[in-house]
Amino acid sequence: MFAFSQAEDVKWDYPVKPGTKEWNELKTEKERINAVQIPDDVLDSMTTEDMVDACINFPLFGYYSAFNTPQEGFNIMLARFNIFNKVCEMDHVGNYLTKIYEDAGMSGWKKMGDKLDSEYWTLRLSYLEYFIAQKEVIYNLNPGEKIKLLKIAKTKLDQKRAHESFNSIPGIGSSLLLMSRILDSENALQGSLSEKENIRYFFETGLLNDPEVANEILRLTELYVNQ
Repeated sequence: MFAFSQAEDVKWDYPVKPGTKEWNELKTEKERINAVQIPDDVLDSMTTEDMVDACINFPLFGYYSAFNTPQEGFNIMLARFNIFNKVCEMDHVGNYLTKIYEDAGMSGWKKMGDKLDSEYWTLRLSYLEYFIAQKEVIYNLNPGEKIKLLKIAKTKLDQKRAHESFNSIPGIGSSLLLMSRILDSENALQGSLSEKENIRYFFETGLLNDPEVANEILRLTELYVNQ
């Protein structure tokens, strides 16, 4: 279930996962939720990096997509699964998530595939972007770190537009949300939010329902990184 490389370094592998016999024997949603909770004493022993790795490999990582909007789904995940609240309290979580994000290609991990799951990649990459876009992560980065993350997100967006698996409104929505949340954390989105209902809706829900929002976020991104 877990392995120690040092006394304080705990690598967690979920003992019950979807697709296994044990998982199929779980009868209720409550049982499935309980099956992926990490014991508190284990969480308290995990490093930031090991905890983030466990979040990326979370067996129910697509849980957020079962709700009305991506942000509603993440709010519920933060409330129901103990690892997410715990990891958001850790130091330097945004820096390590940025490092992981930079390693994500359009078909899987470039270098981290030995420890991070790439199954259901299109959904997993969106999950990673929605995860990083949470205010608990974004607001703990300094301005220089935010600019670096914003540039990475813009690069991912450009790559998605050239890739058939991601070149759609749902495919690019998570990249755009991450970009908009970074801009907002630096007060670079306030005017647009107050003036345009469609951008405010996207920012609050993570649900992209107007292609013009993408153009506005891209325009604001260019202004911000080139100022």
